[in-house]
Amino acid sequence: MIKTKVDILKRKICKDGWLSAVQASVREAKKAIKGPETPAVPPVLLIEVTNRCNLKCKMCDREILRRKDGDMAFAAYKKIIDEAVSIGVGHIKLNRFGEPTLNPELPEMIIYAKKHGIPFIDFTTNGTLFNEELSRRLLDSGIDQIVFSFDGATKKSYETVRRGANFEKCLANIQRFIRLRDAKGRKKPFIVIQSLFLKETENEIDLIKKMWSHCADKLRILGVTNRPDMNPAGTNNKDKRMPCIELFDRMLIFQDLQVSVCCSDLNGTIRVGNLRDQSILDIWHGAAYAKIRNIHRKREFFKIPICANCDANNRGVKAAQSEKIMELAGREYL
Repeated sequence: MIKTKVDILKRKICKDGWLSAVQASVREAKKAIKGPETPAVPPVLLIEVTNRCNLKCKMCDREILRRKDGDMAFAAYKKIIDEAVSIGVGHIKLNRFGEPTLNPELPEMIIYAKKHGIPFIDFTTNGTLFNEELSRRLLDSGIDQIVFSFDGATKKSYETVRRGANFEKCLANIQRFIRLRDAKGRKKPFIVIQSLFLKETENEIDLIKKMWSHCADKLRILGVTNRPDMNPAGTNNKDKRMPCIELFDRMLIFQDLQVSVCCSDLNGTIRVGNLRDQSILDIWHGAAYAKIRNIHRKREFFKIPICANCDANNRGVKAAQSEKIMELAGREYL
């Protein structure tokens, strides 16, 4: 009798989908404990087409940069793209520690990657160099998305953070670029405005939204990583840290073809390979990368100095500020 009732209950649970939901939750919990799996191919390549920059932003650590300034050679870039296409990389982002528009070959780099089959290409820029000529070249390049870093909604806040930039000029640059795109009747490139949630900007969120709601496709508000002195949202609870997703969803390639693993590793202190004499897949599945991933899977962050005190799990934005993390309604990427 009891067995029959249990069987009936099991059938009801399965019919209603409860069991599958519970099983899925258990699988996810086991996966979280074990740590992320390494994809066969890096989902994203971050390619540093230059490590030069024309600004001295308040939150940036460029003053500690010890690597030699330079642009990636076009021949080296082509080699990366050719291999990326052959192994099925779906996304490349053309910047890391530098302003990509300082590389005069940027539009041609985009054209080469699109022509050879990279599905999605984007880059993040401060927008200060977007004159009309560059804007038209980029619009004709096939770029899929451009992320403009524009912090604050007033001249005072913007120029305090983006030291060396002019508020009115940069704003006009971005607005002109969007007008030129729209005049061509295009949906691409998708335009993202990215603004940092800082002490200088925390009271301007509504103004930022109003400033861009009529022309941008998306607004992204981010907290800064590892800078509690600048972040009104504070830092994460390090006791609840998970393995860093960047070890599993992207590869960071410096302009000299050295490969690092961390978005905060300005000088490449954690290098896992060199694309001058190794392939993307050799590095991605190599022993150096695997060692770091396993340290993270075991939550032994203290073993890697740059990871030990990192608060990048949610970029330091507390739940109390979650209502300020918004996306604009409007055009969707096609």
